Amino acid sequence: MADDVPPDVNIPTISVKDGWSDQPPLIVGNVPAPPPGSRLPDENGPTPRSTPTHSTFQVVLGAVKDVESSLLAKVRVAADEYEPLRQYVQSVAPWIFYARTPKDAQYGRAKPTADSQDAVASLDNTMLGGADAVHLAGLFVSQIDQSLQAYAHADKETLFPPP
Repeated sequence: MADDVPPDVNIPTISVKDGWSDQPPLIVGNVPAPPPGSRLPDENGPTPRSTPTHSTFQVVLGAVKDVESSLLAKVRVAADEYEPLRQYVQSVAPWIFYARTPKDAQYGRAKPTADSQDAVASLDNTMLGGADAVHLAGLFVSQIDQSLQAYAHADKETLFPPP
């Protein structure tokens, strides 16, 4: 294998998270549990040195939800189109890179060469990169949802001081 070609990988499958097929979850303030091993902030944590001086800001949950839904729809299309491409690549790679014709591959006359193995490794790594991009876009949508849930949770827990 050439030095500049990464080792061959298995092309992964990807799918949209269960329950997220058409729309993300409702904004109800359910904040997911932190990942294992993470630390929650101490309730009696450090006292701020001074009062924050930034101006107030408003989070319009409906607008963020619209963006989240739009991104989810695009991720859904990418995930749906990736699987047929993955299957096609896996079905044609043996005869494109190892044989002169599909019949050669069918009858076992295909002989891999170093160049063909490099080509297949490059193709598989390209597919892996595509799957990673779709996966990261999905994680981004998930993080948007977690932010929305945190804002909704904070809004539900907010208490006004007595008059």
